[in-house]
Amino acid sequence: MKSQGYIWNDEIENYQEDLTIESKSQVEEISKSIFSKEMSPEELLRYLVQHQSELLSLLQSESSNRIKVYKFKGAKTNKTLSVASSVATLLEDYQKEYNLTQRAIVETALAEFFLKYGYHDQLKLATT
Repeated sequence: MKSQGYIWNDEIENYQEDLTIESKSQVEEISKSIFSKEMSPEELLRYLVQHQSELLSLLQSESSNRIKVYKFKGAKTNKTLSVASSVATLLEDYQKEYNLTQRAIVETALAEFFLKYGYHDQLKLATT
């Protein structure tokens, strides 16, 4: 779905249009307009101050996309899980899109689950 311009929204539990794609194209347009003509440093600063709120929202949306990957202690073991085909498809799509291993995605999901449901101390002992 990401390739078609949609992202998953947990709040509404559905896909919605990816506004960061539009904002990235806006950034490219702005950068072309800024750098295509000669601007003095004062003009550039005025321009940046004028668009400060838009720039801050872009920076915040980019940083919210970062994924915390947990490193667990111990040897690797195999664990077979039965999941719905839709979950398997989401896992594979996400893995390819964000260049992560399925193991890293599942370990991160489990770590977040443990944090959310009161296993913080045990998680701390199991991670490096």
